[in-house]
Amino acid sequence: MLQRLREINWFKPLSMAAGLLYFYLFVELFFMPDAMCRDFGLPAIESVYFIERRISMLMLGFAAFLFFSRNAGPSPWRNAVSGAVSLNMTGFAATGIHEYAKGCVGDEFLVIAAVELLTAGLFFAVVLADWKTRKEI
Repeated sequence: MLQRLREINWFKPLSMAAGLLYFYLFVELFFMPDAMCRDFGLPAIESVYFIERRISMLMLGFAAFLFFSRNAGPSPWRNAVSGAVSLNMTGFAATGIHEYAKGCVGDEFLVIAAVELLTAGLFFAVVLADWKTRKEI
């Protein structure tokens, strides 16, 4: 059974799920910036909206990046994609937890941080699994 779990291409469902998450973030940041402010307990002002709309393009880029990479087999490319997503999500979680500790965001943010850390850990597991199977990575 454990061998069968190792043979499954976990990258494909992970990249599709994370791509949907990034696309959701794009939609919310671009079309509903006030919702994100409200969720984080931040002031809903035009300068924050401007930054959110700019960041939304990064989210759209990550969504496309993951969608077009979803069928990649173990390779240096897949390792780079998995590592980038893991680093990005870890960074999101770390900065959010830091802001939570400062009292800048509410308790509901801890659920968001947990999702970010889970996503980071799963993509890091892909990096480790690929590294074990491909010594040249």
